[in-house]
Amino acid sequence: MRRTIFTVILAFSVQISAFAGSIEAGQEKSAPCMACHGVDGNSSDPANPKIAGQHAGYIARQLSMFHSAKRENYRLKGNNFLFIFR
Repeated sequence: MRRTIFTVILAFSVQISAFAGSIEAGQEKSAPCMACHGVDGNSSDPANPKIAGQHAGYIARQLSMFHSAKRENYRLKGNNFLFIFR
């Protein structure tokens, strides 16, 4: 499941950046996600949705909406979230 999260983040990075990434880059970029959503995408905190099993396109769209401010979440503001888009 951990690899799934990294794959989703990596897939999103490719869509946003238009260049292929590496597993290491995906792991680095997903670190802020794991803080709230858990290492395997199954958050134990009801305030954080479970993202394990979500389709990559859904995750990419949601992250894009957060990035463009079409969707807001106070927990995603700040440097941790912006790190994903580098």
